Amino acid sequence: MKHLHELGKDKQSGVIVKLLKMCFLAVNMFPDVEATLQPHLSRLIMDSLRFASFSNEPGQYYSVLRALFRAIGGGRFEILYKEMLPLIQVLLEELNVLLNATTDSKERELFAELCLTVPVRLSVLLPYLTYLMRPLVIALQAVPDLVSQGLRTLGVMRRQPDPGILYPVDGTGRP
Repeated sequence: MKHLHELGKDKQSGVIVKLLKMCFLAVNMFPDVEATLQPHLSRLIMDSLRFASFSNEPGQYYSVLRALFRAIGGGRFEILYKEMLPLIQVLLEELNVLLNATTDSKERELFAELCLTVPVRLSVLLPYLTYLMRPLVIALQAVPDLVSQGLRTLGVMRRQPDPGILYPVDGTGRP
């Protein structure tokens, strides 16, 4: 963690990214690792976003976030999901700013994926639907894996007890 700021600076950063990915995968293989990752999760996410903003290679930081979100997004990590709750709004706001600022289609898909794979239960994201709509539209027009993620997100929205949950977001306010 103390060398995270160096990730986007030197040639060895690819090795560091691979090591971090292996650590994240260990959470799936060894459930006890969840408790080890928990105290570092918030800092890892927020520092990655911060360092990416002034790095020569910001993609390395987003790659770390993608690997982290994919590794812990499987629905089994309640401790980590609770750790994510205070970060949701700030994280989605920042990812949407990045999404709106880029003209590169690959980056746009990456930021859309990060928005849709924030590692919490999808039902927790319902108050933040406005931050998910543009990423959802982009996801539904992207590569098959991202389309699948977008459809899963849309399915969760559709299954909510309040069928009008999407109306305030679409701007019409009507069923």
